[in-house]
Amino acid sequence: MRIQGKTWKFGDHINTDLILPGPVMLLPFDEQPKYAFQANRQG
Repeated sequence: MRIQGKTWKFGDHINTDLILPGPVMLLPFDEQPKYAFQANRQG
């Protein structure tokens, strides 16, 4: 089995609000992943 996809590498001690901003927690669970690390990633 082969898995393909994109990855992002971040340093240590990432603030949890940068992982998933607080207001996003109010969105339905299936919509939250598209906002993960949005402030830190390109594109």
